[in-house]
Amino acid sequence: MIAAFPDEIDLMKIAESGQIFSCGQMKEPGYFWFLSSGNLLVARQMDPRHIEAFCEATAWDSFWSAFFDAGRDYRPLRRAMDKKGGISAAAAREGAGLRVLRQDPWEMLVSFIVSQRKSIPAIRTCLAKLSDYGQPVPRAESTGLPGLRQLPAPDVLVKLTGQQLSQCGTGYRAGYLHDAAQKVSSGKLDLSAAGRLDDAALQAALMRVKGVGVKVADCVMLFAYGRTDRVPADVWIRRVEKRCPDAFAGIASPGLAQQYLFFYARRHGRDGLFL
Repeated sequence: MIAAFPDEIDLMKIAESGQIFSCGQMKEPGYFWFLSSGNLLVARQMDPRHIEAFCEATAWDSFWSAFFDAGRDYRPLRRAMDKKGGISAAAAREGAGLRVLRQDPWEMLVSFIVSQRKSIPAIRTCLAKLSDYGQPVPRAESTGLPGLRQLPAPDVLVKLTGQQLSQCGTGYRAGYLHDAAQKVSSGKLDLSAAGRLDDAALQAALMRVKGVGVKVADCVMLFAYGRTDRVPADVWIRRVEKRCPDAFAGIASPGLAQQYLFFYARRHGRDGLFL
């Protein structure tokens, strides 16, 4: 089916944006795959406002439309950033087509626990190894992605030994992952019910997991629960704020602006702007 967006969508930028790690480019130019909650989508970039999604219309309407934040027009955000000038304006122009995805809370919790002090390629490698313990993805082989598996469910991950986790490259995060799996599988942390909490209570609930600080909690809140007022502050965003202290002032959804600024800062990290 052909999916139309209110403004731009760029599958390449989204895949490279550091908000999702279970995705990639296919062999055919313009084709990408995305995996979330056990659902697999292959999509083709058609033009700046349309993609071809290789799924039934019912699957798009019930899952993938929300995943891609397809109902949101990002042009007002980019206009507000453009008015600020400087880095904000440059990020708005360069990031056109970025959309903040709505992803699975458990997968986001695992992903951003792993992400601490790791590069994006290292995160992807670690999560891929963890996925060896997860369930095979339906339709993966028929779509040209043989062997693709999901991240292990909480009740599976909690049974993995420290050695098994360490062999995946988790390092000191192995204990954090085990604690997250224990809390979720036991019901101490109900990730579904947590979505009904206000921001302060949701952040506090997530931070009860060992190793989850403000930044990881904010990532989960933004990318899994759609809390667009959260601004995960990693090293790149701190550098942006150092150069432009009012980068997020007056922005209605600063979490969305954060993704544009993060994308821009990483792209230009070596040109002297953010060193």
